[in-house]
Amino acid sequence: MHQNGISKISAGVSANYFCRHHNRKNHSSIHKNIRKICSKLSRAVFLVSSTLEDQTKEFRLNQINWQNENALIAATNIVLSGGVLVYPTDTLYGFGVDATNAKAIDRLNLLKERKGPMTVLAANKETATEWMNLSNQYMQEALNILGGSDTVIVPVNPGVVHDTILGREHSLGIRIPNHPFCKALSSSCRIPMTTTSVNRSREKPLETPDDISMTFGNEIDLLIEDGRISGEASKIYQYKDGDFIIIR
Repeated sequence: MHQNGISKISAGVSANYFCRHHNRKNHSSIHKNIRKICSKLSRAVFLVSSTLEDQTKEFRLNQINWQNENALIAATNIVLSGGVLVYPTDTLYGFGVDATNAKAIDRLNLLKERKGPMTVLAANKETATEWMNLSNQYMQEALNILGGSDTVIVPVNPGVVHDTILGREHSLGIRIPNHPFCKALSSSCRIPMTTTSVNRSREKPLETPDDISMTFGNEIDLLIEDGRISGEASKIYQYKDGDFIIIR
């Protein structure tokens, strides 16, 4: 039973017990006062319960299923306007913001409660090629890794993303997703978009739309939902000294 329901019942039971067992010699005015108190307690519990239910409904209003015909347009508009999007990937739910927008990145950092390098989505290998700053040999090795759940961290050209999400030696994590909505969204936005797990720092990634809504509520602008997603985080390859090393 809902906790607020328990509080309401407890208040009523306690008051009824008190009324039944109170000394009958007491004045009737005392009984009337008790009934008034009981009525006020019950009303207060009801109002609190109703408020919490309304808030929960409000948090769940900003959800669209990824197969809804309006989902792609809505998600694209959120990202391009500097908002915070939660969207499904082939491994986990991800936070998506415009990776060139400093204010959007700041909002994401506040949600994650951390700062540092991030990974972005590329719509295809052609786009990833334009971003990477590698010789042809190592470029091809990086492209061979991309195209699934795996991520590569490589040096990128200036201006691809905002400097605050770059790693050492101007490096950036790049991933080409398998989820059909991710692919469509990357193509629609035509900019690098972040892909990082939906959770606070040092907490487990959230797997369901309900958990995401209850944890972040109106801190996010839109949630594109695809039920429970409980896959493993992507494998990460980092380019270093002419080789690609698995770091996760």
